[in-house]
Amino acid sequence: MLKFRKIILSFTFIAIIFGCAQPKSVIMKASPLAGQTLRYEQGDQIFISHGVQYSVALAWPTEIVKAGDPIDFFVYIQNKSNNPLNFSTENIHAQCGQKNIHIYHPQEALEDEKRRTDLSASDLAGLTAYDVSLLPPAYYLARNQSLQNFAQSLLKAQTISENMTHEGRVRMAFPSCSGKLQLTIQTGNDVHTFEFETTLK
Repeated sequence: MLKFRKIILSFTFIAIIFGCAQPKSVIMKASPLAGQTLRYEQGDQIFISHGVQYSVALAWPTEIVKAGDPIDFFVYIQNKSNNPLNFSTENIHAQCGQKNIHIYHPQEALEDEKRRTDLSASDLAGLTAYDVSLLPPAYYLARNQSLQNFAQSLLKAQTISENMTHEGRVRMAFPSCSGKLQLTIQTGNDVHTFEFETTLK
């Protein structure tokens, strides 16, 4: 009986260790499908999908994404049809296996970026309230300018007129999965599916 309890405790301990393991970093490699092209510009993958009425391009970072960090990518939509197209982040969906990967709404992405650029507890360790009050105004000016630039770059809901384009930054949650990730962008009757092979490092 004592031996059985030791075995159970050992398995429980192993389960706790593996259950608490930190998520790994991920690298994503584009896998173009038929009718898609891939090229590189300044270190970014430019992934292009040509539809009947709309073309979509993604500018996707090629560097390793640290565990827990979101992925920012740019979406470019070209309306080649004779009809206006209503487009927003709600037209974008990501899935890895059976797992849906969250796509941030623009306001949600901005709030997330604010949290990530706030001074953390470790940044403030050892500083008094007076020390914090002495932080140079340039720090706040630079941070605010950076957030303003980020906000302006976000993909916002837009009606894309005939023969016009629309573009913007989209934030996706960290894809803690290994295997095939599919990013689907719906433009009218055209469905653009971008596939990536994800590898956890």
